[in-house]
Amino acid sequence: MHVHQEPLPTPIQFLTEGIRYVPTPDVESGVDRFIRELLTDGIEDCVALRAAYDALCADREDEDARDWRTVEAMLGYDINEAPDGLMDTLAGLVERYGQTGVEEAVLANPGEQAADALQTVVAAASASNIRAQPPEAIERMSFDRNQPVGPWVLAEQAAASLRAELCITGPISDQTLADILGVSCSVLECGVASDVPYGLRVADGHRKHSRLALKATRPLARRLELCRHLGDMMWSDDGRLGPVSDALSVRQKFQRAFAQNFLCPYSELTAYCGAEPTPDNIAAAAAHFDVSERGVETTLERNGDIVTNSFLEQVGAV
Repeated sequence: MHVHQEPLPTPIQFLTEGIRYVPTPDVESGVDRFIRELLTDGIEDCVALRAAYDALCADREDEDARDWRTVEAMLGYDINEAPDGLMDTLAGLVERYGQTGVEEAVLANPGEQAADALQTVVAAASASNIRAQPPEAIERMSFDRNQPVGPWVLAEQAAASLRAELCITGPISDQTLADILGVSCSVLECGVASDVPYGLRVADGHRKHSRLALKATRPLARRLELCRHLGDMMWSDDGRLGPVSDALSVRQKFQRAFAQNFLCPYSELTAYCGAEPTPDNIAAAAAHFDVSERGVETTLERNGDIVTNSFLEQVGAV
């Protein structure tokens, strides 16, 4: 007896070069156009949609309301659902440290404990003996973070420009990195376990110096975290708060890519690894540039030189 079998579906393959960056304003304007077209076409039962959209537009026109709604959403609450005490505390922190820094801190630790977490990390940074100063080379650089490209592209450009301004080629030693930030080299040694939920830079009133609360305890991780703070000094311009966290915001993506490219530039990495990177020369490159093997792999993956299982898992191919 013949049994009919349906043909197997064609497998879906996800390609690295298929990843594209779409700026947030473009996404928002596209959604706005879609909603306006729905309302214009007179779809049935659109009263609730029109009321919600009109309220959104009104909030956008009011700067204070817009900032309030933004923080609510970042905390993970619906409109008017965030506890009043939490919002009042965060409003006080915004008044002292600025909107963008507090928003980034909220993304680092959202929810009801966001304000307590930020106050804890601010206290840790204020009491820290790690006092850093951005290098003068940053002031000579032209850096536009509003370019319509991915944050990793901006980070690669910024890291290359800063290395050029500082006349750096090859690996960056602990002493060189410490000198760039004006801190003691001992900062890069193993540290005690930290209770802070994320790292933080708190700038002084004149933005000339910052105190750092580091979360990382291992030397390699501390090198990377210090470089993330360096990158954030470029990103935030005159911002007083610089959270360093695992959040997936554009600012955190920039920090991570900047740190990796500042310590291990792609051009120098490929020159070291050769045309076809292997596990052995990836490990050797990591030791050479004093970074993690995973960091080397990430740089090679982003540029299409290798594809690892961890990368495939991230994009959903395995």
